[in-house]
Amino acid sequence: VEYHSFRENPLSTIPDFTALSPRRVGFIDKVAYSKCEMYDVVQHDFAFTGSFASRHFGYVYVNAAGTYVFRLKSDDGSRLVVDGTTVVDNDGLHAVTTASGEIFLESGMHEIELLFFGHRNDSLLELSWTTPGATSLTLVPSTRLFHRAPGNFAPKVSVLSPDQGGVYAAGQPVELSADVRDFDG
Repeated sequence: VEYHSFRENPLSTIPDFTALSPRRVGFIDKVAYSKCEMYDVVQHDFAFTGSFASRHFGYVYVNAAGTYVFRLKSDDGSRLVVDGTTVVDNDGLHAVTTASGEIFLESGMHEIELLFFGHRNDSLLELSWTTPGATSLTLVPSTRLFHRAPGNFAPKVSVLSPDQGGVYAAGQPVELSADVRDFDG
């Protein structure tokens, strides 16, 4: 997953990242880090006591259709967006707090965006999930996270109109509206 980190002072909620310039850009293979690991992401010395923020984005691959439960554990605020839908919102100033949300996903690649901010140095961020049929929560494995979609994935096509189940006369034109996403170009 690609990330952009920012130093901002002061923060009490997730900032508008479109108005900020990143201090550092990089890649991570998991979203689970504590204060010590945060140093690599935000690249600040521990004497710095101001706020910082990070925006992680990329793709998550799911191999089976079903309802996925995502959990964010963070100190301070965090938010997870999957395919443009906010799934977990754990924003605000707080000590380590968990929040969960669920979303039905078809098998394949899905865009993710994880927004995070820390008010002071004692920060933590973890992204976990429960997959369909599983009974326990696990960190989203690095084998399922990508900073760009890898090759050999078929485009995702969602027909927006006409509605399913419509009856149309043979030989008559039917106007289609669709959303097409080609994850690997």
